[in-house]
Amino acid sequence: MKKRTFIILVIILGILVGAGAVVMHFQTPRQPAVAMGSPLLQSLPANDIVSIKFDGVGSPVTLNHMGDQWVVQERFGYPADFKRITDLVHDLKDAKVGRMFVASEADLKRLSLKSPDHKEALDGEKAMRVRMLDGQGEVVLDLCVGDTRTRGEEKLPDGQFVRLGDDPRVYLIDQPLTAYLTGPAEWVAQTPVAVEGDEVQEVRCLGPDPKSLRFAFVRPDKDKPFEMTHPKVSKKIKHTSLNRLTSALSSLKISDVTDPSTMPQAVKAGVSPRLIYTLFNGRVYRVYPGNDCPEGLCYVRFEVDYQPPGPDNAQVNEEKESRKPDPRETAKKAEEENLRLHPWVFIIPKWQHKAFITHLDELVETQKGEGKG
Repeated sequence: MKKRTFIILVIILGILVGAGAVVMHFQTPRQPAVAMGSPLLQSLPANDIVSIKFDGVGSPVTLNHMGDQWVVQERFGYPADFKRITDLVHDLKDAKVGRMFVASEADLKRLSLKSPDHKEALDGEKAMRVRMLDGQGEVVLDLCVGDTRTRGEEKLPDGQFVRLGDDPRVYLIDQPLTAYLTGPAEWVAQTPVAVEGDEVQEVRCLGPDPKSLRFAFVRPDKDKPFEMTHPKVSKKIKHTSLNRLTSALSSLKISDVTDPSTMPQAVKAGVSPRLIYTLFNGRVYRVYPGNDCPEGLCYVRFEVDYQPPGPDNAQVNEEKESRKPDPRETAKKAEEENLRLHPWVFIIPKWQHKAFITHLDELVETQKGEGKG
């Protein structure tokens, strides 16, 4: 073999070895493998997390810890569902590895584990990425979530294929995560008010003219039934409908919030009728549900106030009197709740909107020919 030919072959061999080293570098997992049956993310620093970001196909979601609460950035900073956040973190920390393998490009496509940033990948091949950041903006978790493994004819969720960042290893964990990969509306705190049905003493409906009282129902004690005090007519009450109305605050769950800078016309004062719920402790909820659901969306908004309750009709002993809440504290809490609720207009399901009854004829038996109350 000629010397020149030998040198060329040595150079080619060197290039091939170098290329192979580069390929091996990118294909070699960059983190130690997790043993089968062990938690994949046991060391996740849950207490350091201040931001959670979801991105991929669909609407992005950003949850930020601000002050003493979590908020949904894509919902104008409205409070997030804290329990759902803690459930997500717990599920991630508890997730155990059932299988692990180094994935090929074909595997990543098949399991929908290609990076969401991959420009050439189809939507069905891309993962949903979950990133968690600490207070310094450092990423403490970068998780790509792919297909859900199912079992049985009913295809019940049985596991989740995931990978850490761009690590080529794929893990099958025993915690399905797709329930968390939703839009921003599913992350808002769904219970804006917490009022038990037995706390309501009086329900009145006015409006939209604030001087126009449509009806009023009052009860003297928590154990007593509601009685109609206005209008002064003898009509049979539809107790099922009345129970829906008086317990509407206790069963309320919202489905979304609107932009607080733009209030829908339907729930503005002077347009919407107003329901006034007065509690035995003096707290007052003014509810504006509108007359209908424009464009299929049912809105409601709240104002909270306090009025000192009147003297008890029955004689109370000193022990019962001592258990009564301090009126000043109750008034302060009402003011704080009003500051929290007043800026927002909530979107609620139609069946819940119907519980905020604003017409008397839905609460009493009417004779043929009678119109709306």
